[in-house]
Amino acid sequence: MAAPLSRTCCRAAERLRKVSNFSPFLCRLSTSQRAKPNESLESSGNPSLSNKGKIRIIPSEALFRTKDANPIDHGNNHVGFFYTLSENDVIRLNPFSRGFAKIFSEQCKAFTETSIMVRKPAIETIDFLKATDFNSPVVRYVLYGKEGTGKTLSLFNVLHYAATNGWLILHAPEVSKWIKFPMETAPSGYKPGRVDMPIESVEWLKQFKIQNQSLLEKINLKTTKKYAWNQRESADIGVPILEVIEFGVNRIKYASDCFGAVLREVKAQSKALGLKTLVIVDGANALFGRSRLKAEDRSEVPLDNVTIVHNLKKVLRNDWRGGAIVASVGPRDHCTGWFEGTSTPRSLLGKEGFECFDPFIPIEVEPYSDKEINSCLDYYIHRNWIQNENGCTTEGRKELIFLSGKNPKELMHICMAL
Repeated sequence: MAAPLSRTCCRAAERLRKVSNFSPFLCRLSTSQRAKPNESLESSGNPSLSNKGKIRIIPSEALFRTKDANPIDHGNNHVGFFYTLSENDVIRLNPFSRGFAKIFSEQCKAFTETSIMVRKPAIETIDFLKATDFNSPVVRYVLYGKEGTGKTLSLFNVLHYAATNGWLILHAPEVSKWIKFPMETAPSGYKPGRVDMPIESVEWLKQFKIQNQSLLEKINLKTTKKYAWNQRESADIGVPILEVIEFGVNRIKYASDCFGAVLREVKAQSKALGLKTLVIVDGANALFGRSRLKAEDRSEVPLDNVTIVHNLKKVLRNDWRGGAIVASVGPRDHCTGWFEGTSTPRSLLGKEGFECFDPFIPIEVEPYSDKEINSCLDYYIHRNWIQNENGCTTEGRKELIFLSGKNPKELMHICMAL
């Protein structure tokens, strides 16, 4: 453990030294001073003393954590406070660890808990969802902002609310990674020229079943048309959707077709069955633009010819009722790796994507406010993530705020070595 931590400290220190006029005292940290992040403060001889004998002020949990763990009860008075998800909720809503960024998942593992800050964009979106008119065409909400401002975590907060409130979840996380780094591709057996992503499709089918297990057992969701998988196998009208999911999981060759069938049936029957369906797509701008996928003849495959993309674009239309659509768009481009331009929905989605989503309600995810970043620093200090006594001082906190630019992801990177 010492060697990777040392390398992490060196990388973070090098990152910080590039900032002009940076005081190096935050980098004065030896790995021997660093305890395990989830180690309780009471385990040491005197929890109020640092390793050098200086006073270490441990923030009270009341300063940064709320006891209201149910997102249904959250409002503007909870903004800037962390709430902790139960282990069962994390397993159910994020079964394959796709709903969080990798660095956040590692941090949760170190903290031995999954806590998310309640932020204004999530509360604003949840308030819109509470006022949804299920008899009208679906309304689309687009979260946008600069890299690392917390769009994915805000989406997960909305996802947690919807799952707790009895919504049927269609969650597509890490769309850009599906397109940029597919685990496997195969020619479609349904339509010549299309490309399937069988492994991603199987994973999504399993995720859909786990996230909606209890609801799927209650509702009467069955196929409304015949699906012919091949010349001998098919799903007739009236087949439970759970059987379609099991078929796709067990027969990976047809997983992408089952993926499309599930989306089609949910979209077609949401209003008739009285469902509350929430479509969540993280990184929706990856669905538009160029593709990095190659056909057998090494020619570029248009994104519309990718089965997953084709079906996701269909469900993103507002030609159905009984639900809502929440998507995020980010500055990372799935083809070049980075987007050069403004962080507005028009720039990120491009002409095709903007026309696909229009009309929609834009919701900006901004960097931390003063209250939010101080709450985050209190949380890091309390969880023993910031152990360097200089980082716990008023001057140290000011310097961390300045270096991070109040960007949640940057703050997370910087504090990894403190």
